[in-house]
Amino acid sequence: GVFLVIIKGSLETLVSLTFNAGDLLFVAGLICWVVHGLIGKVVMKESPPLFTTTITMLLGSLFFAIWSLFEGRWGNVPNMSGQSWIEMLFLIVCSSVVAFLLWNKGIHQIGASKASLYMNLVPINATWIALLFYGEVITWQQIVGMSMVIIGVYIATTSDKISFIHLKKKKVNNTIT
Repeated sequence: GVFLVIIKGSLETLVSLTFNAGDLLFVAGLICWVVHGLIGKVVMKESPPLFTTTITMLLGSLFFAIWSLFEGRWGNVPNMSGQSWIEMLFLIVCSSVVAFLLWNKGIHQIGASKASLYMNLVPINATWIALLFYGEVITWQQIVGMSMVIIGVYIATTSDKISFIHLKKKKVNNTIT
């Protein structure tokens, strides 16, 4: 589904597909996310999600602060508008702390591999937000791609339940006959 959206339903787009620095950073971000999930799976066997989130946030903030020193724009911070401060506060509290706490709780409860499947829904949610709040237009390719992703996530997250129900019915039928 994601592939269909990327190529916009056109083989010509696939043939002329090029990659830039942003694409490579995106791939690097995905690799970091996978590492985060794998480490989180191991760590959360022994630690509660709140502790894990706290340590993750502190380490992430430290690395972010160090990296931001190379940007050299700290002089702009005192001149930020009220809206910028509110947006930054929302980003810190809701998009980071609350989101990571819920994410880590999900990993703790259902495991990293199953939780990671839900990351496929992030672009879909971003698309709906863009549609509702920014007046963006959704193409048929995006609708088909989103449908494929949703169906894929549904099948992947319920396949254990379906297999379990099938095996349970088979076992019941074997004991009856």
